[in-house]
Amino acid sequence: MDGGIGGGVEEGFGPLADEFVRNFTERGEIGAAFAVYQDGRKVVDLWGGYRNGHRRTPWAEDTMVTVYSSTKGVAGLLMARARDRGQIDYDRPVADYWPEFAAHGKSSITVRQLLAHQAGLSALSRPITLAELRNPTLRDALLADATPLWAPGSRHGYHAATIGFYEDALLRRVDPRHRSLGTVLTEDVRTHGAEFYIGVPGDVSRERIATIHGFDTPSSPSTSTRCRSRSSRP
Repeated sequence: MDGGIGGGVEEGFGPLADEFVRNFTERGEIGAAFAVYQDGRKVVDLWGGYRNGHRRTPWAEDTMVTVYSSTKGVAGLLMARARDRGQIDYDRPVADYWPEFAAHGKSSITVRQLLAHQAGLSALSRPITLAELRNPTLRDALLADATPLWAPGSRHGYHAATIGFYEDALLRRVDPRHRSLGTVLTEDVRTHGAEFYIGVPGDVSRERIATIHGFDTPSSPSTSTRCRSRSSRP
């Protein structure tokens, strides 16, 4: 293969390294990284191929990738942290913290229902522009103006593209310093040298971010959630 394999494995984990290589030589992998920890010790740490297959730039040890909905677990942890600090109560209406949210029959939707994907807010009332998406004030207004697609609490429906923005809007209203999800994560939660961002900081080189082939264009990736991840297919 052209991109090469970096890293290594401890004795006994050679078959994993062999399988990792086969992803490239037999299965058409473009670039990837993979790690295994056993009893708190890293026993496998491999990377290889290209972080950008269009430009043939090699995957490096510190390459980061978009992790998509894995971010929902981290965001949920931040909301649970806010609850533990008494900033939110899961069973109180969201509108108690964010009055504008009550529009269009949403006054009784609880924080619990919103976080559990029961609020019927899996889509906005109209398409959103990139400029609106990047502006918290405009974005929050669109979120608050949404009409539930079903009776809140009556069913579940995956809020795939909206839940993070609703959580961010709510957290900014209850955090003592009105910080975003990404800021709270960076300032209060990240530990042990892990790089995981909700909104990539400006001082992180975009050259470290892998292109997601088949989704992103060959141009530089847009800002979203990215981390130095393991077992990812760009």
